[in-house]
Amino acid sequence: MKRLPLMLVRCLPVAVLCALLGACNGYISLGSPIGSAFSIGGTLSGLPGGQSIVLLNNGRDSLTLAANGPFVFGGLVPFDDSYVVTISSQPASANCVVTNGSGTVNGDVNNVQVTCQAR
Repeated sequence: MKRLPLMLVRCLPVAVLCALLGACNGYISLGSPIGSAFSIGGTLSGLPGGQSIVLLNNGRDSLTLAANGPFVFGGLVPFDDSYVVTISSQPASANCVVTNGSGTVNGDVNNVQVTCQAR
């Protein structure tokens, strides 16, 4: 059996690395979020005192809010999955709308806006 020349053995790992870098245009992400899960949240405003609203994320992760301010759903959404925040139950004396309520997750989402106006 013929042995590879020592120079080839030493250069082979470098050649493989160069080929990999060329295949991905020189970009390798060592901190890739693939396999990670992220939170979905935002801010509630205009909710009348003493009332509550129920939000859903992807039709299943339920969150009841009774005060204005920041909120975060309890469940996490995997990287590159979608999220859709909807209103499951409106407050008794206000109409609320969701903006920035859907998208694809590539990190924590904190810009969902739920805005209520008295009826």
